[in-house]
Amino acid sequence: MALIQISVRNGEAVTISVNSASYDVTFISGTYDANAALFNTTAMPWFGDSALAESFASATASALNQSGWHPFSDSPLFAFDDSYVSDPGEPWATRWIFSQQFVPDDGFNGAYVRWNENTQDQPQNYVVLTSAVPEPSAFSLVLAAGGLVAALRRRITTRDL
Repeated sequence: MALIQISVRNGEAVTISVNSASYDVTFISGTYDANAALFNTTAMPWFGDSALAESFASATASALNQSGWHPFSDSPLFAFDDSYVSDPGEPWATRWIFSQQFVPDDGFNGAYVRWNENTQDQPQNYVVLTSAVPEPSAFSLVLAAGGLVAALRRRITTRDL
C-alpha cells in the first residue's frame, strides 16, 4: 500500500494508497516546455507506464473532493509519455504529452479515468513528487529581502523630497 500526499489547488491535502510504496506528491501548473526536466521516473515514478499512471489517477479519484471542479482542466494529470513529436525537424514540430486523468462525476457519465493528450505549450496541472520541486534557497530569499528593502528605501526617499 503506497501513501501519497497531494496538495491540491485549494490547499487541501489528502493521502491515497497505491501499490506498496510511499510518495509525497504535489501539483505543478505550467507547460511541458517550462518543466521538461521533471518528466522522468525520478520526478514521476509512473512515467513510462500508462497502467501505473492510471492506478495513481484512480486512487486520486477516491481521495480528493473534486466537487465543482471542471472535469478536464482542474483534475491533475499523471503524465506517462512525451516521446511523440509530429513533424520532427520542422519549425512547427510539436511534442505531444500523454497522461492519465481522473474525471469527476458530472451527473451524466459518472467518475472515470481518461487518457489525455496535450501539446508541449499548453498549460496543465501535472503531478510530481514533492522532492522534485526545488524550494527557494536561503540565498535567493536573502536576495529577495534585499530587493524589498531597497525598494522601500527608494519609496521613503522619494516621499521626503
